[in-house]
Amino acid sequence: MLSSRLDEKKNLTGAVEAYAFSKELQDKANLALFIRGVNDLCSDLSCLQDKERDILEPIVKLIEEQNIRDKVFCFNIGSQGELAAAYRYFAGLGSVFALTAFYEPFGLAPIEAAACGLAVVATKNGGPSEIFKARRLRSTRRPLRRPKHRRRTIGGDRKIRRAFRVGARTR
Repeated sequence: MLSSRLDEKKNLTGAVEAYAFSKELQDKANLALFIRGVNDLCSDLSCLQDKERDILEPIVKLIEEQNIRDKVFCFNIGSQGELAAAYRYFAGLGSVFALTAFYEPFGLAPIEAAACGLAVVATKNGGPSEIFKARRLRSTRRPLRRPKHRRRTIGGDRKIRRAFRVGARTR
């Protein structure tokens, strides 16, 4: 699952590419995108600003080209309370939160996700690498390689997911 504003540096495209080109990931899980203001990726995006639309249009095209529309879901979360409830719900399903930004100065989103019990995969560039150092769960600048491997490893192993959820709550 990804929760992010529509900003190029957040690398949503890289995360969706990693999912779109991995049959193994698709067989194990769906991809949930939490993007404020977007109810359906494949509907009219004219309500978005040009910059935001420029980020989403290639993602939508990729989803269509790879025929994964039935595996990628978009959630329009309107408040922090709704987001926390969604995190807790998805944590109960054994989901993994991914922060695939190229650089994240602080990284509040993965802290919130971990506090709600989600296993976290985050960029190694910036704050998340320090915050989650003890758990050594990090990705690299190459979003198409290592994060895919990390999500596959964590997402496919209940013991690892549980250990990261328990570890996140105790931190």
